[in-house]
Amino acid sequence: MRGLTSASRRLIAGAGAVLVLALLALDGIGQLLGESISPWLRRQLDLTREGNLPTAFSVALLALAAGLAVLRARHALRQAGQGGTAAGWAVVACFFAYLAADDALGIHEQVATAWAHATRARPESTLAEWMLSYPSYHWQILFLPLFGSMALFLLLFLPHRLDRSGWLLFLAGMACYLLAGAMDFIEGAGPAFEAIRHLLEPALDSRQVRHLMRAYEEAVEMLGTVLICAAFAPPAGGGPDWTHRREA
Repeated sequence: MRGLTSASRRLIAGAGAVLVLALLALDGIGQLLGESISPWLRRQLDLTREGNLPTAFSVALLALAAGLAVLRARHALRQAGQGGTAAGWAVVACFFAYLAADDALGIHEQVATAWAHATRARPESTLAEWMLSYPSYHWQILFLPLFGSMALFLLLFLPHRLDRSGWLLFLAGMACYLLAGAMDFIEGAGPAFEAIRHLLEPALDSRQVRHLMRAYEEAVEMLGTVLICAAFAPPAGGGPDWTHRREA
């Protein structure tokens, strides 16, 4: 299979970034026009809502990352002695496939909401007391350990499976994910959010500040996925084994 040069990868990543910026701009236009456009169209442009155009784009990006990981796993299976590499890429593919399903269905929000309701029903336990005192969104308690463990796996597995260009793109994508996670924590933490709101008033009210933070968080997360897709794309000039130059 013919791979992509470093320049082609950067071009694809740039094109993806432009699409993310376009979605962010459309979200801003929808907010500025407000009631002058139909509620359906405003919802379709809203980066902070589910089941619309930005969600479809995000799910497609995550599914693409999973598909590229499957392609890597399939290629490794064809190489002698690469069973462990194939298994590792299969784990990566399953993780991004889950992220795509989660983005489409809101799995982590629904699980966290159900857990929070069950915890509030028994607030006398130490675990419930700690959870209810958590300063931000409850989904982070349940899912950040999983996401953190997977991030560690990726940082250990990928350095010898990606060429230099792919590795740098992957690190940039991970940095975007980390920034998006930090933004999500701040947006859900009352004191931190109020501090930002006070800085931006009277130009923006509380609802506008929250929307702006959520929109930028979603855009940064999608940009991270764009960069990771570019990183996972097969490189050009790798010969029969895409990774032999890094593993030699």
